[in-house]
Amino acid sequence: MTASFFNDNVDQPVPNRADGYHLKDDGSVEIFMTNLDWVGDGGVYTNLDDFIVWDRNFYDNKLGKGGPGLITTVTAPHVDSDGYAFGLGVRTVDGHQVVAHSGGWVTFTAYYRRYPDFSLSVVTFCNSTAAIAPRLGAQVADLALAAVTGEPQ
Repeated sequence: MTASFFNDNVDQPVPNRADGYHLKDDGSVEIFMTNLDWVGDGGVYTNLDDFIVWDRNFYDNKLGKGGPGLITTVTAPHVDSDGYAFGLGVRTVDGHQVVAHSGGWVTFTAYYRRYPDFSLSVVTFCNSTAAIAPRLGAQVADLALAAVTGEPQ
């Protein structure tokens, strides 16, 4: 992963960064970005190429000692957490394990859903209030799962 980082300086130029856009009532758009500079969920920057590397590591772990141990740990729900495991929601839907996460900040939204049994992952990134990543990502994930399993969703 070469393009992912925590940004704690909003004045720092970020090469190839996408601006956030807000759809105004009159149909026009305006840039809508934050000037907050804390490190945390809103300060994580990545791109699709790096995200794919991160995702693929769940299928073939190269971190730590390698092997499945780390992945088993980070995808095991905490006790009394209703499926929450290190920032990931883990549950079973229609007999299939699902690992998912969504989030947003200002105009940016992201959605991730993974079906480990099928080596199937879907991620959507949106940078406009006109498109909501969790809604679009869930639709794409349902279509992809139906294509892989032959089961209607």
